[in-house]
Amino acid sequence: MQVEYSDIISDFKKKDYKPIYFLCGEETYFIDELAILAESTIIPEESKEFSQYILYGKDISIKELSDLVRQKTFFGGNKFILLREAQEIKDKEWENFIPLIDHFPEENILIICYKNKKPDGRLAWSKKVKEKTSYFESKPLKEFQLTKFINDLCQEESVKIQNEANQALIDMVGANLKQLKNEVSKLAIGKEAKQLITVEEVMDAIGVSREFNAFEYQKALTIKDYSKLYFIAQNMQKQLKNTPLLLIIGSLYSYFSKLWIVKSNLHRSDKEISELIQLPFIGLIKEYREVAAKYSIEEIHNSFSILKKFDLKSKGINAVRINEEELFMEMTLGFIYSIKDRIQR
Repeated sequence: MQVEYSDIISDFKKKDYKPIYFLCGEETYFIDELAILAESTIIPEESKEFSQYILYGKDISIKELSDLVRQKTFFGGNKFILLREAQEIKDKEWENFIPLIDHFPEENILIICYKNKKPDGRLAWSKKVKEKTSYFESKPLKEFQLTKFINDLCQEESVKIQNEANQALIDMVGANLKQLKNEVSKLAIGKEAKQLITVEEVMDAIGVSREFNAFEYQKALTIKDYSKLYFIAQNMQKQLKNTPLLLIIGSLYSYFSKLWIVKSNLHRSDKEISELIQLPFIGLIKEYREVAAKYSIEEIHNSFSILKKFDLKSKGINAVRINEEELFMEMTLGFIYSIKDRIQR
């Protein structure tokens, strides 16, 4: 049966454990978090030596796993088995998992971490897993979901975060959930309950200049201030290790995608536009409307072309030997010439 992350957290809190949890998918963060929580809470500390087993896919076969599950614990009671890196077990061997699912000892708990992918849905064992276990597929978060994710992290730390600071974190870190959690944890240190995390604090924590960063680069680009854009780019290229080119391109592509939708729907209300572009803060719609008034559809399409060109170049396609810093400056000049050309016209 397919379950959500929150369902499993609820099980753990209530100590209402299901016999088998099968955790799989591309986003490893949620799988790792559940494994850490399970390992630290299911079996009491004094019983772990006899009742808790941590296994790895490269070291064990399904038959060995089945034998371990069926063995009684020395003192009786629950037995918890955590199988990490289960994706390293071959599909053919997983067929031996079907009998274990059908005759699983009720007093035991098995959590399987099958990371970076999901099982082939055409295989018999995979169908059985989806039908008979608590099956969780961990999917990468979309950009609009990252905002809530950061707010939830802040709530766990008993602090709050400015909307702009939230967006800055996304711009600087991207969808790396583990790093986002680490950054929020660092930012929360020393803060009192409900105290606000600011944009300036985010910049300082990540080690990015307050003046020369992807946030300011995008701002200069959207207002067509090409002198400032070039000045920011010159300083940013020295610290691209903090904000890689691919991250900058991804962030700009996301921004211009939203801008294109806004430009095409200016007749709609702020609420309608906010829903269309899945913007977490409706207050930012005013800014999008102002930028949309400065950009034509042609200019937005041209920005997409520049971003696509340098996305390919950064991956070694249609590019001579050129480093990331040079590519970044070449992309910046592409935007500047494009802006200048249209201003002069």
